[in-house]
Amino acid sequence: MAIRIENACNGCDTCLGCGRNRDYKVFYCDKCGTQIDETVWFLDGQDLCEDCVLEEVPHREMEDYFDE
Repeated sequence: MAIRIENACNGCDTCLGCGRNRDYKVFYCDKCGTQIDETVWFLDGQDLCEDCVLEEVPHREMEDYFDE
């Protein structure tokens, strides 16, 4: 599972209390390594982004249905 704990703190000399010093989970695609901001797809034991799922799963684009 590609979950990393990240922190957006800039390490200012004097903390201004902006709230960026809190840890948060970030999901990454197991296949391509890009950060997943929306839906995490679970396929064959991997956490995948939408683009990688579409490469793995046979599908038809919506336009294909109107061309028939």
